[in-house]
Amino acid sequence: MRKFMRFTYFAAMALPLFAMTSTGMAQQGQVDPAQVSEGLKAIFSYGSATKTTKDRLNANTTTVITGTIGGTYVQIGADLASALDDGEKLRVLPIVGRGSVQSLADILYLKGVDIGIIRADTLDYLEKKGYASNIKNQLTYITKLYNEEMHVVAPKTIQKLSDLDGKKVAVDLPNGGTFITAITVFERLGIKAKFVYIEQRLAYEKLRKGEIDKEIYVVRRHSADPGCGGT
Repeated sequence: MRKFMRFTYFAAMALPLFAMTSTGMAQQGQVDPAQVSEGLKAIFSYGSATKTTKDRLNANTTTVITGTIGGTYVQIGADLASALDDGEKLRVLPIVGRGSVQSLADILYLKGVDIGIIRADTLDYLEKKGYASNIKNQLTYITKLYNEEMHVVAPKTIQKLSDLDGKKVAVDLPNGGTFITAITVFERLGIKAKFVYIEQRLAYEKLRKGEIDKEIYVVRRHSADPGCGGT
């Protein structure tokens, strides 16, 4: 860590020594970055950026609230940005979120958020529990992305789901969607577990190291990698 900090400081201090004006770059036969696009021109002359440039950049940019860091939805947001990018006609700007519950609120109320990735069962849960009224009619459904799976990771002493009755079950943080899925499934199966709210990657590491050998880890994902969680 100390070496990394020194390296970072050195790079920051050395940066002005390698800086060069766009005129100097042009004289050496290099391409002036400000000539690449109107957006870069605005960056290089921020103080004099025209209202037209600002309006065009904002009009062609769509922000997408995704999921938590390290989760599947963040990668999906990045993939959408890469696949749908169309120069100055369309730019998709992914935003790291806090999970499906928070993302739903962000879509409805947070300034600058246009669309988002959320779980379908999140809407049903919020309406069923009375936390939100007529919430589905406030949203526009765009498309289904994929089916997710619910995985239950437990010690070998747990042979079947009914063995989880009365056990502590880690179901992620309450601003995400994993806890909603877990609670819904357990309620339908009649299993009365003791839910605890621990971030997915932290819970998995504790379970793997044996620090919480009586705690269950629940995650929804479409990857076989235990470190790749949904939100």
